[in-house]
Amino acid sequence: MSRPTSTSHRPLARRLLRVAGLLAGGLIALLLLLVAVAWLLPDAPLSPAARALLTEPPAPPEQGNGAVLLEGLRAPAGSDYAAFGRSRLAAQRARFAATDAAPNDRTDLPADALPLPDTGALCDPLRQPCIERWLGDADRVSTLVATHGELLARLDAVMAQPRFETQQINHPDAPVTAFGPLAGLLRLRLADATLALENGDDARALARLTLQTRFLQRLLAAPDATLIQSMVAGSLLRSHLLVLGEWQQRWPDSLKDDAEIDALLTEVDVDTDLRGPQRREAAWTAATLHRLRSGEVAGHNATRSPLETVLLPAFYKPDATLNDWAAHVDAQTTALAAPPERRLAALQAAQTTFLAGPADPYALSRLLYNPVGRMLLAVSGIDFGDYQLRLYDTRAVVRLVALQRALLLTGDSADDARVTAQLQASPLAASPDGGTRRIGYDPQTRALTWQPLGQTGPALRLEGGLYRVHLPR
Repeated sequence: MSRPTSTSHRPLARRLLRVAGLLAGGLIALLLLLVAVAWLLPDAPLSPAARALLTEPPAPPEQGNGAVLLEGLRAPAGSDYAAFGRSRLAAQRARFAATDAAPNDRTDLPADALPLPDTGALCDPLRQPCIERWLGDADRVSTLVATHGELLARLDAVMAQPRFETQQINHPDAPVTAFGPLAGLLRLRLADATLALENGDDARALARLTLQTRFLQRLLAAPDATLIQSMVAGSLLRSHLLVLGEWQQRWPDSLKDDAEIDALLTEVDVDTDLRGPQRREAAWTAATLHRLRSGEVAGHNATRSPLETVLLPAFYKPDATLNDWAAHVDAQTTALAAPPERRLAALQAAQTTFLAGPADPYALSRLLYNPVGRMLLAVSGIDFGDYQLRLYDTRAVVRLVALQRALLLTGDSADDARVTAQLQASPLAASPDGGTRRIGYDPQTRALTWQPLGQTGPALRLEGGLYRVHLPR
């Protein structure tokens, strides 16, 4: 027989259920109260600094602008590639001027566009020493140069223009300038110049290296450069300088009396101002945040759920978010204006203040006000300290090559003790950021060395984790 169920526990169960219901109801009421309070908290009026960031940048000049020619680089053979570049840029502006602009889903290049040379297999100087590999691959290099003569002529025209200003459309789906083809063609030209030097044509080799290095320095130093342009130019500039270091090791007698090299190294050993690229990047981020009003960042024709419609106005204050972003941008600008030896610390301080203040989504003192906006700022804020470190590394590579050249000219490169003494005495061995680190010397490999300050991007691909410039034996 089964035992009868006791009724003595039923009142207790009812009481527990009643308490649980009251707690759940109280919690729901509290949540509704919090949402109501958050709804009632007003958004801030948009600040003048935020409005300035939302101003769409003007179209770049069409005349004398190498970036326009780069857009037309792959126009069909024999066509007006400058006109092709202008039409591509105009089409992009028209496309993203529409409020319902869709992401790019296909290329706008015609079927008979000029093909790019397959430079992916060519040695990359940012990864490892290359001139021996290029010399061993001389037939392939020569074939690529002969096959892609029209593209290379267009590259020379790009570099010959007095300015290089890319188009920036402040829309999350708008395309950015593709620098990959430029990088591949510059590397091919460097490999071809190395063949010329091996064959005794020193003048042609040095003219090519000088032309391309000065072009990259102009791209790096341009006040209206985008952040992508600055970082690509810095990376390619390091690769060209490392190739020059390889040349000076292999052909020291051919190069040591060329005064053009000394002038070139002096020109590129300069501080780079990141404030222009920083403002352009900040304007793009501001425009992207601004488009959250209509859900455009979530995707083309994105719609909000009913829950989002209720909660977003309560917990996301778009104008307050933009104001906080603009204030942080101004703090970054001030930090980037500091002298080189104080700039990194100023950038780090600005970033710390930002992450602990406006971009802290868990601050209890502001729990109800704009938590969604603070989360967005936390993931959108760019740490310019890392980009500044990459620029310091570019300048350090310049000094590596300049020190190598100084040792060649004084005749000290064959003596380890004299090399060490020169490194201890020369101001070129000092870190560009004003820190205590100095350029080093490895007597076993007879290489001047620099450990990158920036530990992201190109530095991760370095063979052995160091920039090296070898002295001739």
